[in-house]
Amino acid sequence: MKRINIPEIVINSYDRIWLEKVYDIIKSDKKPNYKHMRVELHNSLPNNFNPKNIDIRLLNAYGEEITLLGILIIEPDSKILEKCNTVINRIREVLKMNPEKIKFDLAEIAASINIPISEVGLIFKLICPCGSFIRQASTSSEHSGYTEIDISNDNYIFDEYMNFTNIEDLINKHYLEESKKVKEEQKEKETEAKEMNNKIDDILDRLTKMGYGQEIIFDEIQELKELHPKLNKKNWKQIIMGKLGEVIISKGVEYIGKDFINDIYQTLTNASHKLLK
Repeated sequence: MKRINIPEIVINSYDRIWLEKVYDIIKSDKKPNYKHMRVELHNSLPNNFNPKNIDIRLLNAYGEEITLLGILIIEPDSKILEKCNTVINRIREVLKMNPEKIKFDLAEIAASINIPISEVGLIFKLICPCGSFIRQASTSSEHSGYTEIDISNDNYIFDEYMNFTNIEDLINKHYLEESKKVKEEQKEKETEAKEMNNKIDDILDRLTKMGYGQEIIFDEIQELKELHPKLNKKNWKQIIMGKLGEVIISKGVEYIGKDFINDIYQTLTNASHKLLK
């Protein structure tokens, strides 16, 4: 078996708890349910835990679908790759005998290679990000994976099977690209955070010059540096509106002036409209 070049991915103990739970569920041929898992793991995870923060190379679909790499991270000795190769090679053999075949009943495929239907169906869900192996698929409420796949009359998909060598090479290629994407996204986030911190520093400097360096509003704006990396754009905007709203309610608009309030709002949210008219 070829070696997988697993990228360096840091996961904490809580991420591992979630990943292991998702994997346990799909191994029992059931579909992970986010709400049910949150309830079951409520006492094992912090209240602010969010599976969406787990590296997308390991988990997706709002924390309900583990990837091949995710499985290998938590279970390095898994036979999943060997089974992936067996399944794909079997489909290729069928296509060699009947090149016009487009639909595959996975129960028949499973029986021919002595792998449970639940695992075969799951394998097709797992390999999709690594290559073009299906056009569409049928699911069942009884299984976590697919029950039937359709490759349509697609020469590209047909060639994917004909040219297939092993899943390890496809995984290495896929996650090399994914790792580059993650690094680019991380660099963008760092640049965005730096720019936002500069904007916040400019506002704090203006507050200090206005004599508000020891006021609550100064501390509220200062706190935004820690909050910004943790929030999406919608929540960030709501936080800004909330903090400025508290100032207006407790101190009045004239406390720092309507123009400055609008300036803070537009600077930190990139909004074109003003908060106060």
